[in-house]
Amino acid sequence: LLSSISCYLPQSIGGIVESADFQLPFSRKGQRKNIASHLNSERSEPGKTPESVSIILSVCRGNRESVSSVIKASSLNSDHVKKAITGKILHGSVHITKDTIPYAHCNNLEVIEHLCAKSQGKLRKREPINLNTAQQNQHTFLDFLIPFKGVATKYLQNYLLSLIHIWTL
Repeated sequence: LLSSISCYLPQSIGGIVESADFQLPFSRKGQRKNIASHLNSERSEPGKTPESVSIILSVCRGNRESVSSVIKASSLNSDHVKKAITGKILHGSVHITKDTIPYAHCNNLEVIEHLCAKSQGKLRKREPINLNTAQQNQHTFLDFLIPFKGVATKYLQNYLLSLIHIWTL
């Protein structure tokens, strides 16, 4: 059911598009093979942080249409961002992102205008260059996941798509 929803969602969005990223722990929920050996290897290495996945959520400001990408990497780099964004934002759009290094390549994309939101300090609500819509959708998604008590990473994109479908209704 979750995977069939992707047929009804837009593959790309345009207008004023905000992109924000966030991290979730990598989850092997439901896997029974080799889980014990993986847990033992994590405990044996002190100071090692658990694996995580990065999610880039791009939202159109006017109609709340969204596209997302799940990246199985603990930290984002410019290649991850380029792969996640290319083809998902329409020609002539304004793309607003954080002012961080992984998003620096967005300046080189000719089809979109790239603006950076302030990454330090408190943003004002009425500031035209902000990530409020993307961050609100991020919090909504995290709240949506609470009753599930974790989602297997291999199904995470399907859960994102299902919530995006609900947002656009």
